Amino acid sequence: QHMPDNMRRALLVDEEPRDHKANLLIKEAGRVFMSHVAEGKNGMSYKSFYDVYLQPFMGCFSCPKTRFVLSSIDLDADGSLSWREWRFWCMWALRCFPEEIGNIDELHSVVLRNAIIP
Repeated sequence: QHMPDNMRRALLVDEEPRDHKANLLIKEAGRVFMSHVAEGKNGMSYKSFYDVYLQPFMGCFSCPKTRFVLSSIDLDADGSLSWREWRFWCMWALRCFPEEIGNIDELHSVVLRNAIIP
């Protein structure tokens, strides 16, 4: 699967959230994500991402639906999930559902419930 050009452009934008609360949440999301990235790596393996974010939403790592979800988040289709890719989805959630997001757990849940696993 290849990323559409418009998504690739959006992924490359280093836009900061305009809202103070959203800015704090995106920074916290980055800290959480990077705390789970192995030293010397640029992103998480699918398994690590599943363990950290998806396990409460998906019953098994190797199931086809889980693999589809992971490949949907992996915008550049390189087999790992970078902060830039996860940040894209977090920014989307902060723009589209700000009233549903009051903390980091809600941010992650909104991304997964509304974009990734609808």
